[in-house]
Amino acid sequence: MDYSEVRSNACSGLRVAFYWVDNPSMDEDEHLDQAVDTLFEAIRHPGVRLWTPWNKPLLKAQFRNRLKKATRGELEPPDELKPVGDGRLPIYEIRWSEIDVHERPDSDGPNQFKKIEVRLLHGEPLELSLVLVGLHAHEKRTDGTDQENKQAQDDEIERAKTIYLEAAPRSWGVVRRTPG
Repeated sequence: MDYSEVRSNACSGLRVAFYWVDNPSMDEDEHLDQAVDTLFEAIRHPGVRLWTPWNKPLLKAQFRNRLKKATRGELEPPDELKPVGDGRLPIYEIRWSEIDVHERPDSDGPNQFKKIEVRLLHGEPLELSLVLVGLHAHEKRTDGTDQENKQAQDDEIERAKTIYLEAAPRSWGVVRRTPG
C-alpha cells in the first residue's frame, strides 16, 4: 500500500475533534482521558507488569501526546497511523511501538524489560465530518506464530468494527461540540 494515499483525518493537516464512543461529555479532554485510560488498561496486566509512580504517568503522557497530534491532523503513516480492515468502514489504528514495560515472570526468574506495541482503533464517520471516534484499544500480540498474531489482530479489528456498526444508529454516542 502507498501510505501517501492514506485519507485519514488524523493525517489531514486539519484540526480534528476527538471523541470516545458513547461518551456524552462536551469536554474533549474527558474524551482524551478516557482514551488514555483505555490504552493503559489494555496493557496494565496486574500482577505481571510493574508500574512505578514515574513510568505510568510517562506512558500516559506518550499516549496523550500522540492523540493530541492526531487532533492536529499531524500523524505520519504508516508508523503512527494505518487503515485497517477491508476498507469498507473508515477504521484506522493509531500506533505506538517500542513501549517499554517491566514484567515479573511467572517463575522465580529475574524481572524482565520488554518492548510492546499498542493500538487504538478509531472510526472516522463521514456523517460527523472531521472527527476521530475512539472505539477500542489493545496490545498487539507478537508472541505467537505469524498466523496466531494475525488472527489476534483480526479479532481486535472485528471487535472495533462491531462497536462502530452498533454505535452508528445513535451517531456513535457523540454530542457534537461547537467551536468556541
